[in-house]
Amino acid sequence: MEEVDEPIEILVDLAARGEIDPWEIDVVNVADKFLERLERMKKLDLRLSARTLLYASILLRMKSEALFMDVEENNEGKGPEEGIDHPEEDHGDLAEDEYSDAPETVKIYPKLRRWRRRPITLNDLITELRKAEKVEINRRRRVERKVKENDAMKKIILDLPHEEEIEEKISRLRNRLKEMSKNGLILFSDLTAGMSVREVVDTYIPLLFLAAKREVWLRQDDLFGELYITLREGIDERGRG
Repeated sequence: MEEVDEPIEILVDLAARGEIDPWEIDVVNVADKFLERLERMKKLDLRLSARTLLYASILLRMKSEALFMDVEENNEGKGPEEGIDHPEEDHGDLAEDEYSDAPETVKIYPKLRRWRRRPITLNDLITELRKAEKVEINRRRRVERKVKENDAMKKIILDLPHEEEIEEKISRLRNRLKEMSKNGLILFSDLTAGMSVREVVDTYIPLLFLAAKREVWLRQDDLFGELYITLREGIDERGRG
């Protein structure tokens, strides 16, 4: 037996061999037959592709939901003491976007539709499997993107100056503010004139430390407007007053 890379080929082959009915799919039976085929492939030391294993996990999910739906249907019409009362759900024909944009907190596999108006065909099942596969691909991309964002944030944190460097920058900024305060109120735009974005950030952070120590007072009249700086009188080079 040759290795089968595409899980769809396994489903088609199961139908061709008469192991499943392509016109009236029993999801529980299809899941069992699919797993049996994978088990035979494994015994023959055939490599199973990641896509095939993904489809197996989706089918298992669908099987569990199908079995749960059977329990719901058996309990329909019974009172509270005889069974569980569940409201009828009709998912209808869900659009593909309703799967692709599903948040991570939601199950990555779509709920099995209640195919009561017509039987489930093999084409219907393949369509559902491909949608669920797309959801998983999007989920993995989101995870990879978050990992990259976290790595970038870690790099920023690691690049932040150590305490000794912060104190040195605070001291330099304090001295510069003392020189500029001779002309009265200090504008942040004047303080950072000609600086690069990184240099502006390196100036703003020590300025916040000085404000926290009440060595300077900051005022901003308009959102994103000019920042006005007032140096507290009587502060020496070590920040003591």
